Amino acid sequence: MNQLGLKFTQKTPQTLQMKNALFVLLFFFTFQISNAQDLHIYYDVTEDSIFYLKNGQPTKEAVLKKGEKAVLHVINYNDYIYDVRVNTSSRDYKIPSSGVGKIFSVGGEGSGAFQQLKDAASNFGIPGFQISENSISSDRDGAANAVEVSAEVKRLSAQFTSILKDMRDIEEEIEDIGEDIETDIQSQEFNAFKAEEAASLRTNPNLSPKQIKKISLEYMEEILGVKGDKKFDLEDLFEKSDPKKIIGNQIKDYKTETERLEAEFTKLSTTNKLLAASQLPLSDQASFLSSFTAAENRKNSYQEKVEQMEEQIEQIGQWDIKELSKIRYLYEEMKEHKFEKKIILSPEDDLTQIRISLTPIDSAQIEGAKTLQLNPLQVSVFGGLKINASVGISFASFFNRPQFYSTREDRIIADDLDPFTPIVTSFIHFHPQSKNQVSLGGAFGLGIGIGGETSGLQTYFLGPSLIIGKTQRIVFTSGLMAGKVDRLAQGFSVGDAYSESIVPIKSVYEMGYFLGISFNFLGN
Repeated sequence: MNQLGLKFTQKTPQTLQMKNALFVLLFFFTFQISNAQDLHIYYDVTEDSIFYLKNGQPTKEAVLKKGEKAVLHVINYNDYIYDVRVNTSSRDYKIPSSGVGKIFSVGGEGSGAFQQLKDAASNFGIPGFQISENSISSDRDGAANAVEVSAEVKRLSAQFTSILKDMRDIEEEIEDIGEDIETDIQSQEFNAFKAEEAASLRTNPNLSPKQIKKISLEYMEEILGVKGDKKFDLEDLFEKSDPKKIIGNQIKDYKTETERLEAEFTKLSTTNKLLAASQLPLSDQASFLSSFTAAENRKNSYQEKVEQMEEQIEQIGQWDIKELSKIRYLYEEMKEHKFEKKIILSPEDDLTQIRISLTPIDSAQIEGAKTLQLNPLQVSVFGGLKINASVGISFASFFNRPQFYSTREDRIIADDLDPFTPIVTSFIHFHPQSKNQVSLGGAFGLGIGIGGETSGLQTYFLGPSLIIGKTQRIVFTSGLMAGKVDRLAQGFSVGDAYSESIVPIKSVYEMGYFLGISFNFLGN
């Protein structure tokens, strides 16, 4: 007592040890409950393959922590033909507290402390031309008669080459426009076919979803004239409905470029005449004439092509704007279509089996389509508080060694008893189920001594457990124990004078420690 009348109780080493053990157990379970992450399961129907992602990283096992969700992605299947149906069945690991425990059964069926613990534990043109460069040599080595070429001839030669280069640039532009026109004209001839194919491809059972998407988008992009990320608005739709206008504008551009080419050719013709009138070696005259003739032929070809295209454009019809709109909507839908179905599952039991079936949808009506049963999946769940039991033997020792008291020469004497005692123990284990074969948890046990002075006495156990296995298991447990032990009564101590033959003793609970091993080999 202090001056304020308050009473303080000193904590014993046994009390501190028990509190520390309980704190460690509480921290462990709190840590186990945190950090939940969903599991993504991908079943590729076409490839008939399965892979898993956890936190964006590949994983080999379909394992979930209690409370997490399993996101099932059924991918690469034709959802224009099939609907996905998923059935699940689940079970918990059964861990009856039997097996080795039967060896240590005490009393009849349903009797004793063990039975009580068991009961409590039950849960696109024209090809390009290569135009050779022309050069005039100021010194013709090896010639029988050397001819000096004037500076004016050199200038005309350079001018001829420059004009040819400008013509080549224009020709490249003409050829690009021509390829576009040819492609568009050919496309218009096949657009009706492409539109029909793009619509029917969706329910083609002989093509994979990737093939269906690739071919359909190619057809519709050619019809709509869009590629890649180009945006397509309503104005574009009306323009596409009048392909004669679009191609007509391209032909105008083509014709404009041929007129530019004609102007450059006029310059080339003038320069060529001046060179022909000059004193040139015969080989150089032949080279210039060849290049001039080739350029003239190409110019005439382009002009003839303009006339042909102007005749073809009159045969091009128009699209029905409504039909074109349907193709536009189908294009947008197919571009985003994933051929996938996502299903969220919340497994709770230890083992969940997932069965996936593909059933033909009524609107498809594909001949020969029938229900497909895919390979089953299994998802294991760990974590969450598990409570089950086991039976085994513990080796217990008190912090203060038990003693046997007697008298000798009228004084109380004490003999130390065995430092440890084997005790048949039935444990209740409470632990988060690990995804591996080893779990760490806590245990409470009740034991009965099987030898010596503690035979038949009840002893209580509390401590962490190392659980090896999920169904067929072996468990190592250690921690604190409490049991009754005989101590001197009536204030007597060892060495006190005492003349009677029967020493006064009392049975009191004391703390100790233990190591236990328990089993269960009948799990399934």
